[in-house]
Amino acid sequence: MRGVASAPLCSNDPQEVVAARVRDYLSRCYVPVTSHMTIPAGNTYMSRTLTLNYQVTESYPWDHGSRFGVYAARSYTLVVDVRAGEAACATSVESRASNEAWARRFASIEQAANGATPACSR
Repeated sequence: MRGVASAPLCSNDPQEVVAARVRDYLSRCYVPVTSHMTIPAGNTYMSRTLTLNYQVTESYPWDHGSRFGVYAARSYTLVVDVRAGEAACATSVESRASNEAWARRFASIEQAANGATPACSR
């Protein structure tokens, strides 16, 4: 995927633990969402329903680890790779976003990989 890449994150936690944390965060925050809006239109109002059908995928085994993808609007918008790290760290986490708006999620992914429970943002 083209787009914006995160700086690699090095974790001393086991790969399975970090992958489970990332999976939990993505599954909790990227679920189908339906929003109802009322829009002013002259002397009246129009009611609209907007549905965001996020889907989270996981590929395992992938390059000695797991690859998670957030799929929305007919394309992948966010990809997170969790795999065995180099000698200095047990696990490496790298993310790629389709644009700057999705790249703002990198901090939350890092927090989740480190064991925190970040808030979901849209």
